[in-house]
Amino acid sequence: MAGCTGRQEVTYNLSAFSDRENRHEIPNLLSIQLCLVSLWFHSAGKLLQELRKARSLLWLNEMLLKLKRYRVIVIDDLGYVERDNAETGVLFELIAHRYERGSLIITSNLPFSTWGSIFVDETMAVAAADRLIHHGYIFEVTGESYGKKTSKAAIQQSAKK
Repeated sequence: MAGCTGRQEVTYNLSAFSDRENRHEIPNLLSIQLCLVSLWFHSAGKLLQELRKARSLLWLNEMLLKLKRYRVIVIDDLGYVERDNAETGVLFELIAHRYERGSLIITSNLPFSTWGSIFVDETMAVAAADRLIHHGYIFEVTGESYGKKTSKAAIQQSAKK
């Protein structure tokens, strides 16, 4: 519930998938706008290491409660590195903890259909995807990567000189 207003606050999730660098553009642009609200941006690797450490020190619940103060959490580059049970377990706990309580923006090079390769357990992958899809928006970015496109333009520009 949202404070004393007596209304329920709706939260949304955004997932951007692509094997190209362009998948960062939408969340990055949204992050700029969302700086007006409470936002926390983290790479997937660093975030999962911090959550895993918090679990081993028996203060994962406290960390999840601290993250409640952010209206939006951005998790960047999920899927590039294979994760172990401990990391995917804390990732699922974060997703479950944020479900209908706060928004998540996740970028990944993998679509939901292949999240079995991120999560060690297929059931956990489906449950995580279900929570993200409910009240969520999914953007699949296609086309040439921004980095490749700009480097081609720079090469062409220098060739003209």
